[in-house]
Amino acid sequence: MSLYKYFLGLITSILLSTAAWAQVIDTVCPGAKNIQYYVEQHSGASYQWQLAGGTIKQGNGKNEIFVDWGIISGLFLIQVIEKNMLGCAGDTISSYVWIKPFQPEIKFPKNVCKNDTAILIASGAENYLWSNKQQGSINLIKITSDTIGYLIASDSNCSNLPDTIPFQIKLGNMPTVSFSPDAGIYQKNENVLIKYKGDNNDKLRWEIKKFNIFNKNDHSFYLIVSDTGTTEIKLFAISKDGCLNSSLKLIQVKDEHLFIPNAFTPNSDGLNENFKVVQTNMQQFYLKIMNRWGEILFETNNIYDGWDGTYKGNAVQADSYLYFVEAKGYSGKEYYRKGSITLIR
Repeated sequence: MSLYKYFLGLITSILLSTAAWAQVIDTVCPGAKNIQYYVEQHSGASYQWQLAGGTIKQGNGKNEIFVDWGIISGLFLIQVIEKNMLGCAGDTISSYVWIKPFQPEIKFPKNVCKNDTAILIASGAENYLWSNKQQGSINLIKITSDTIGYLIASDSNCSNLPDTIPFQIKLGNMPTVSFSPDAGIYQKNENVLIKYKGDNNDKLRWEIKKFNIFNKNDHSFYLIVSDTGTTEIKLFAISKDGCLNSSLKLIQVKDEHLFIPNAFTPNSDGLNENFKVVQTNMQQFYLKIMNRWGEILFETNNIYDGWDGTYKGNAVQADSYLYFVEAKGYSGKEYYRKGSITLIR
């Protein structure tokens, strides 16, 4: 004689390594109600049932019973002894019922960077319905802000135990990638401070191609801008939440200088006729020429102008004259020069 569980005509036949070699005849969810079990009926016989993990609601003494199972998961023994009409007992028939844990869960990242996609994976149930109306065990959510949702998990064998599981995904901190220097113009061979203005816990990678600096991770350092032209400073930063951000600045490196000659010859031979200051990359300029008595003979704000050795339209005599130069380069550096120039005729 065999013990059966009537469930759509399906009998589970997984054997366990037990002394009685009893079989698992059923798998149920915690709290399953009114589950039917039976053995073959013989005329005049009575049936004594015993089980653990649940309660016989009806049928004890008959060949079929209906059981309400408890909420504790595990493998539980169910037995029946048949006695004939004379009261003689037959063999004890033993089988097992597995009360399967119904413990659906979600695996998901706690922090996700803005505009990245969070992957949520559910397990432990048969059916899944997410708060964003998606179905299935995998849900993809694009994160643009802190996100709160839930999962409704259910099982065809556990229809009385749907479970609602909440989840919360926080927006990960994005690094600010703010740094000095400001974009602008700098002088050749100038020491420029490269300094990160964001969180000191952020991981950094600098790339400064003009000066062959790659993968430098210091939060501050000095750069000697030894080459002229456009320099590209690129920063990649990763926050403690793993969020990546980047920033790019362009700085101009100029070779600023002033050259002031010490003599000129305004004698109409076409050579060195004017006193001019030779400059590179000056944005502001002022030149003043004075005689030895302090009288101003010439002044200009135009760096391309020069003194032709005259005063009020008349040629001045050969002599030494004082000059004063004030200038400002595109780097912001200011220049002050004074000295004497010899006029030769």
